[in-house]
Amino acid sequence: MNLTIKEMLDLPSLKGLKVIAGREGLERFVTTITFGEVPAYEYLKGGEFVISSGYLYKDNTMEIIDVIHKLKESGASALGIKVGRFINEIPDEVIKLADSLKIPIITVPIELAYADVINPVQSEIINKQAKRLEFSEKILKLFTNNIIRGGTIHNVIDDLSSTLQKNIIYYDKYFDNEIIGKVDDNLEMNFNNSTLNEMISTKISIPVEIESRKYGYIILSDDNKQAYNLTDYEEIAIEHASSVIKLQIQKKISNQQIESKYRNEFVQDLITDNLNSLEELNRRAEFYGWHFDKGMIAVIVDIDEYKSRYMKFDDNNPTEAIINTKEDIFRDTRKHFKKHFQNIIYATFSDYIVILLDRGNKDLSSFLNELKDVSDKLRKKIYKSYSFTLTIGIGKYMECVKDVHHSYSQAKKSIKLGRLIYGNDNTVHYEKLGIFNLLLSVYQSPEAQEFYLENLGKLIDYDREHSADLLETIKVLSKNDWNLKTSAEELFIHYNTMKYRFKRISEILNIDLSNSEQKLNIALSLKLTQMKE
Repeated sequence: MNLTIKEMLDLPSLKGLKVIAGREGLERFVTTITFGEVPAYEYLKGGEFVISSGYLYKDNTMEIIDVIHKLKESGASALGIKVGRFINEIPDEVIKLADSLKIPIITVPIELAYADVINPVQSEIINKQAKRLEFSEKILKLFTNNIIRGGTIHNVIDDLSSTLQKNIIYYDKYFDNEIIGKVDDNLEMNFNNSTLNEMISTKISIPVEIESRKYGYIILSDDNKQAYNLTDYEEIAIEHASSVIKLQIQKKISNQQIESKYRNEFVQDLITDNLNSLEELNRRAEFYGWHFDKGMIAVIVDIDEYKSRYMKFDDNNPTEAIINTKEDIFRDTRKHFKKHFQNIIYATFSDYIVILLDRGNKDLSSFLNELKDVSDKLRKKIYKSYSFTLTIGIGKYMECVKDVHHSYSQAKKSIKLGRLIYGNDNTVHYEKLGIFNLLLSVYQSPEAQEFYLENLGKLIDYDREHSADLLETIKVLSKNDWNLKTSAEELFIHYNTMKYRFKRISEILNIDLSNSEQKLNIALSLKLTQMKE
């Protein structure tokens, strides 16, 4: 704990010292005492109480102005002068400057020897440092003993609150997005990012960082940062609490990494059908407390263009930020699904995460609708938080968990097809892909190219040569089962205009669009065109 000018002046042996200027600087800290008889202000390190007999200024007291400026620049705490020995008074200009710069000027009695000032001040400084060290050791011992006995971050925050007699919370930003500490139910229930940002901006908050990454915040929930400054003892206690919390975080991360390694291996065996029997599957699942009696579905959450964005970084640009972003996206994804579904297991890969879910007690239709809704909300949430889009693939629900590898393969195919057909940022269910599943294996073949050009090539050429839009018209017609009225309404054109376009398309393609086989050829060609786009 540092000694202030005000506290120094309150020492019984220094009652004769008087402040004549710079009273607003009395809270400046004193770290040592030095003498200003030989001007060497460039060597001051800050916190010095500089005492002068005044001899250097006896011929020109205005030189003290230059001294005040140098003390301010060096961070010295105050200037002491023995007025009445070599100089009789301090000029008003000097006093005004000291007041404006908040540098105290203190008169020292002529009869007071330098040792009479140095000894009590240095003793008080050492005494305060000893008390500070004693408190530091005591609080550190309290926190570490708690952890050694198996305590948690909750216990650290409770001890910190009790020691400082303040309401203190810890917001876990990394693991569970939870508030640790005593808070009212309303705050805990409605706590979100905007609440956190508001508290950080208005309350005293200390980020808990490891390698420049914020894992949480220690927040003094009752103290406004603009109206209250932490005491030295409070800073010590919070610093030790932060250090112990960091150890707990690193321990938890290490445990998660070990668990993740074995969990990933098991999930990979599940989705690659690398398990010899259902008995082996259930035995390994029991180790994690997992039960698969209701079947399972595979969901793949894939970060769009992650690898290409990662590769844009060269040796001169750090990749840590984008890797951390990926981990944050995966963490938020897990939390999001855990919030909506009771039983989930997962495994992470380079740029995607596989999530396996069971439907619980819900009927399959309700479960799939909820899964689609939850997936869509996740995509919006991740884009808002990280400016990354996601493509989410969903396989079929497998009533036997041993078959979940089929669902995984379908989810992978859904992502590939979804990006081909719809682009990025979509939720794609395998069962909704229909004919696209069949076309996936052939759409890039020369035969497929020949097929769709044979059926649509003339129309494509016509549109290009006449700046027309008949290809879009036939797409809408096919989608609406060739219903002219519905298609006209969708395109916002008159029914007679649609009749004319229908006739013109038939003429250009030289086909009968009432023929079901020819309509099928057109529909397949449109699907191939969509995949190639």
